[in-house]
Amino acid sequence: MNILVFGTGGSSIGIEHECVLYGFNIVAFLDNDPAKWNTQRDGKSILPPKAATELKYDRVITATMLYHDEMRQQLLDLGIPDEKIFATRTGGRHWTEGCRFLIHRHHTVDAATSKLHTETIHFEVGAKALDDVPTPMADDKHAALVERLWDALLAAERDGSSAAEPYQVGSNWRDFLRNTRPEYFAMRQSGDLGTLGELLKNFCRNNMSTGILGGRAAYNDYAAHPDMISGIRQNFNVWAYSIGDAPVRELASPPIGNPFGHWIEGVIVHPNTFLNHYRGRFAQKLLTNIKRPVIAEIGGGYGGFAYYALKFIPGCCYLNFDLPENLLISSYYLSLAYPELKIHLYTGKEDMQSLIGEYDIILMPQYVLPQLPDRSVDLFINTISLSEMSYPTICEYLKQVERTTDGYFYHENLIANGTGYLYYPIDTFPKLKGFQELTRQPSRWPYFSASSIQHCHMEQLLVRSDRCMVGTHTK
Repeated sequence: MNILVFGTGGSSIGIEHECVLYGFNIVAFLDNDPAKWNTQRDGKSILPPKAATELKYDRVITATMLYHDEMRQQLLDLGIPDEKIFATRTGGRHWTEGCRFLIHRHHTVDAATSKLHTETIHFEVGAKALDDVPTPMADDKHAALVERLWDALLAAERDGSSAAEPYQVGSNWRDFLRNTRPEYFAMRQSGDLGTLGELLKNFCRNNMSTGILGGRAAYNDYAAHPDMISGIRQNFNVWAYSIGDAPVRELASPPIGNPFGHWIEGVIVHPNTFLNHYRGRFAQKLLTNIKRPVIAEIGGGYGGFAYYALKFIPGCCYLNFDLPENLLISSYYLSLAYPELKIHLYTGKEDMQSLIGEYDIILMPQYVLPQLPDRSVDLFINTISLSEMSYPTICEYLKQVERTTDGYFYHENLIANGTGYLYYPIDTFPKLKGFQELTRQPSRWPYFSASSIQHCHMEQLLVRSDRCMVGTHTK
């Protein structure tokens, strides 16, 4: 976007800074002081206000905290359309209003001159993607898939009643699910698979996804929000800096569950996708030298991390251990996303060692976790759920992580920052014997960062000590 800056005082410095952040180009400065006319500032000309009638630009910004109305009137008197006139801070529309570009900069250094070259790449955030997205599966095949998922759900519920106490659904999640998924539980009572199929086709926008994607309330809030661009930009910047690139098309939401978000580069991007894409890339880096890595997740939600892990680490084996009501969603999502992969749904007759060798995706209720073989997992992951469990359940799950993990354990869970909802911060978690902490830092994502009012999380990576070679070499 090309802009004129009307004024060269202190407010104009802030505009220059924000132009760098947003990728805007300053065409020239305007000023009412004749002594400044036809001089230069940072390579840009300072011109009389009437130059606004001759130059090509998209917006003219009044660089003032106090006199926007007067400067706006001056521009109007010159014939400048009002829709092109924006304010710096107050007294009118803020000049970044409607800025729909995400900026990524790629830097190189000329070997001969040591000169820094910067390529600025712009991605325009389009309109909200709220139109319905059809399911990419024929009706008969979809009905058959729903029936298989139903059978797995019934088996998981049947065997779950006799599971050990730490694997019983805690009161927190049990009450939450009952209160927020009335359509699901009505369907569950009636056994109407046609209704279940419709709920799954639209889970991104209905209450099938409460607690894992926000449910209907999150969709309605997104649709009603006046913009969302600021939040998308924050996540984009963190994501691009974290992976060192900006492959925006990889953020495309697959046409599963009637996804929504914003159109960027011709694909639907939801703000949550930045997190899962980064986690998938992070897992790829950790496991790059392992031929067929085994990735296990506790509480895989709708399958967002799994989607990227399977995309970036071809040939891996992914296991998810989750509550049956949530496992139903991830089983549906991954079955549609990866129809070419071998997927095992729960039957109650599992031989986990054999399944790991034979299947690409294994989807199990939470109480099957003790059946995982010792040291069979290369990366165990949990994001934003361990802290919300009962403490005996946390201890039991981490005991299983300790027993089954042969490589890394990565998790994102609560910080004890004195605010927000209760539950158990990571400093109360039992220590994993035989593991060494590699990294620990507050969440990089604004919504979960240490400065967030409520949702404050820590990113922690541990490695099994006998797999960590640092400090073991002898001179």
